[in-house]
Amino acid sequence: MKQFNKRILSLLLVLVLVCSILVPTEVHAAPSATKIITTPTGYDSADDVDYQTTNGTIHNWGARGEDCVFLSTYAVAFYTGKNTYDTLSELSGSKMQNDVPSSELYTALQKLMSNVHTFYTYYDGNKNVRDYYRYTDCVSNDVTQVALLYRGGLVTSNWNQGTIWNQEHVWPKSKLSTDKQIGDIMHLRPANPSENSSRGNTAYGSSSGYYNPGISVRGDCARMVLYMYVRWGATSTMWGKNGVIENQNILFQWMEEDPVDTWEMGRNDSVQSITGTRNVFVDYPELAYILFGREVPSGMTTPSGEAKSGTSTPACTHSKTEIRNAEAATCTEDGYTGDTYCKDCGKKIASGSKITAAGHKDSNNDGNCDACSADLSCKHSKTEVRNSKAATCTEDGYTGDTYCTDCGEKIASGSKITATGHKDSNNDGNCDSCGADLSCKHSKTEIRNKKDATCTEDGYTGDTYCTDCGDKIASGTKITATGHKDSNNDGNCDACNANLSCKHSKTETRNKKAATCTADGYTGDTYCKDCGDKIASGTKITATGHKDSNNDGNCDACGASLSCKHQNTEVRDAKDATCTEEGYTGDTYCTDCGGKISSGEFTDLLNHDAHVDNAKDATCTQEGYTGDVICKNCHTNILPGEVTPATGRHNYSEWIVDKEATETEDGRKGRICSDCGYAETQVIPKTGSDTADEGDTDSSVLTVIIIAAGTVVLAGAATAAVILIRKKRK
Repeated sequence: MKQFNKRILSLLLVLVLVCSILVPTEVHAAPSATKIITTPTGYDSADDVDYQTTNGTIHNWGARGEDCVFLSTYAVAFYTGKNTYDTLSELSGSKMQNDVPSSELYTALQKLMSNVHTFYTYYDGNKNVRDYYRYTDCVSNDVTQVALLYRGGLVTSNWNQGTIWNQEHVWPKSKLSTDKQIGDIMHLRPANPSENSSRGNTAYGSSSGYYNPGISVRGDCARMVLYMYVRWGATSTMWGKNGVIENQNILFQWMEEDPVDTWEMGRNDSVQSITGTRNVFVDYPELAYILFGREVPSGMTTPSGEAKSGTSTPACTHSKTEIRNAEAATCTEDGYTGDTYCKDCGKKIASGSKITAAGHKDSNNDGNCDACSADLSCKHSKTEVRNSKAATCTEDGYTGDTYCTDCGEKIASGSKITATGHKDSNNDGNCDSCGADLSCKHSKTEIRNKKDATCTEDGYTGDTYCTDCGDKIASGTKITATGHKDSNNDGNCDACNANLSCKHSKTETRNKKAATCTADGYTGDTYCKDCGDKIASGTKITATGHKDSNNDGNCDACGASLSCKHQNTEVRDAKDATCTEEGYTGDTYCTDCGGKISSGEFTDLLNHDAHVDNAKDATCTQEGYTGDVICKNCHTNILPGEVTPATGRHNYSEWIVDKEATETEDGRKGRICSDCGYAETQVIPKTGSDTADEGDTDSSVLTVIIIAAGTVVLAGAATAAVILIRKKRK
């Protein structure tokens, strides 16, 4: 009976252990500590990207964990005019954290992202942000699933009332003030509900009391936080435990640890197709360093590659400059003073200005222009100024255009007279010129000149005026035309009901302009001849520049006199090829006159410098990995490795005697697997009688101790389950 009771007790212990393993327990799972990687796209350039859209919305084409080493087509097109990287990177930020929001670069970036933000998503309502996650947060164009923010799992994209996934505010909702900020899809992401609850309103960081989102999304979170900080001017709640992120050091550390991947670039494209704006810190992480007065880390992987050379060398002082692109004004065409460039580093330092066309002049009244000898039948002996307008305190004036009263020809254009601004020299609170009350605090304002955008025409946000004093306080911005949209595919525009059934089978090119030696040309815009829609925009054709192949001092094409013989030349903009970017032999310029003599050629990509990384040997219980073949230069995963199965063989140590056997008691010895920690023990038979009474157990008993990977919670206390299995002596 005693032996039977022991067996029953052993069986009960086994059942309790099995139940404790099988019964689910509410345990909080932290974000993945390993890098989240989905199947790589293999894209090396923007030309490789497979763009797929639904009703004009771009699907996220990227892969998680795959470093992005190129700017997408949409990213390149976003930075034009005064918003190119070269221009923005010349603007100043500030090393003083409190001064950053008033810096030149902060102002420029905020204006860039807000001016094109034409469509707003909302946390709730008709423009509900969660309706777009299937496009913005899918992986490799698969709109049936979305990727969760912190854990990286893929779940159905269908909304299930927050059961499978809900919406995480990267910038906590409680620390925002308007519905547009709260509902901005740029920082709203689908997340696991329990992880969302675990994070709550806690600020990001690595110290105690902060929330660490995991290695795979640290950089994503840092770049989203930077976007909100600049786009919405959310500066007062940025730093510390009561803010959104611990400090600057953590923000930049995370950006370096987790560089931009193709999935982030793909999400930026998708969000732009919905709202019109982008996160500039995804396209150019370098701008974040400049904004806070930091050096861009040399060799840091970024989509643009601008950081590869770093900024560890002292900044150029621009001590040697030259003028390029200067063009003299003629009688009928405006000229240009030229742009100022640094001869040492090649940076554009300042833009030139227009030189107004001089107009024809006939000082000797011979009927011909003094400058170009054009036949002037009219002597323009009687002239008058038209369209002149005096400048006021608040509005620009105009000197007026000069017209001939005999023939009516416009002889010369006038120029702008800058508004004088209010002046109060005697400090009586009134403007000296117009008497305006300058004590006004502009407490009451109204919007004037507002115009809604339509499908085909741009709108305008309107100018802000003070209703008390009439001053114009701020100018509005253009609202880009929305374009026709047909969400239900009925062939008509949802907004204006225009017939969109036209197949654009007949097209023509308009606005085409050939390039000349000194002026850029244009390939022309493509229009549909049937419906008149503009189908595609053309591209600029760079001015050819003067060429003098026979060295006669005149341009071969236009006959212009070229006094410079281009005897001294230099090569500019040369670039060595890498494994991800083509090289360029450089353009040849004349150092005497600054003219571009010839264009260079692109050179082929270099081969990858491959090595094996992340290799791991299999053990008795853990799988191994053959390792990924990675390029040392661009970090591209050329050939992913394979998992190798666990060996199933323990690597035991020598037997260690824990308890010596005596004549009356058994001893015990054990050994441990050095790979997995599995312990095995054996009984050492007592040294007494070789026989045992009936009912006793065999002295050669095998005792197995199961040591779980973690502690098993049993009846509220941590205990080790020890099961004794004894073999009855036959």
